[in-house]
Amino acid sequence: MLDSKILMFSETQLSTWSNQGATVTSASTYESVRAALENPNVALGSKSKEIYLQGSYRNATNIYGDSDVDVVCQLNRTFYRDISAMPTEQQQAYLAAYSRGEYSEDQFNADVEEALSDYFGATNVRRSVKVFLVDREDGRLTADVLPALQFRKYNWFVSRGNESYTEGVKFKDREGNWTTNYPKLHIANGQAKNSRDRTNGSYKPTVRMFKNVRNYLIRTGDIAEGQSRKLRGIPTFPQLRRLLAKLSKPDISLATKSGHFNLLRTSRSLVPKAGR
Repeated sequence: MLDSKILMFSETQLSTWSNQGATVTSASTYESVRAALENPNVALGSKSKEIYLQGSYRNATNIYGDSDVDVVCQLNRTFYRDISAMPTEQQQAYLAAYSRGEYSEDQFNADVEEALSDYFGATNVRRSVKVFLVDREDGRLTADVLPALQFRKYNWFVSRGNESYTEGVKFKDREGNWTTNYPKLHIANGQAKNSRDRTNGSYKPTVRMFKNVRNYLIRTGDIAEGQSRKLRGIPTFPQLRRLLAKLSKPDISLATKSGHFNLLRTSRSLVPKAGR
């Protein structure tokens, strides 16, 4: 059991694990998805939208073996909003300025599916609970395409164009659950955290190091696929990001000051062989 081991890794191994994985195939995958969604010959082509990467490839935290490219197709023509934080008069001004959108989320999802199927072939596109899955082929990784509407959390409103809001996305999955998140803000926060002034570029290498530690534990059978989210002492990556966000200088050297990194405080030593 994992609880009976002390896992120790050399500084060389941790340094290797901190490196970013390949990006060429992910970039070509993203460009092919973008081409599908911007095809002027399908219904989606004329709609006001943004297409952008999210996840590990966009955040530069991908490691060797990462296989899914996460793409957001964000509709801007119709959007959701939260105006509850504004004074009553500003809420009334907003409601007078904007009318209900006519292009529905259901129609948007259907148009995204049509665009992907037209480009990649219907047999290569599947719908999961939240995203459309575009199957992997030679020269292309699996793509997870999230159709979502723009979400605006309003700070203040005077008139259209003279307004302030935090931009996110909102979507409903196939089970009827609503999700609101802020992928652009997450990307910007990660870039800021990794900046010279804050961590001198050590934040993202540290995240990649922990991801490789997790994969090592899965390969050696110490934890099962997906089990890392349940085991005490193994942080999920949202938890890890929150932990590192509290540190002024998250640096690999902090974890390897003595030449080794003690992952779990237990009773038996396990030193991995080089290259594992």
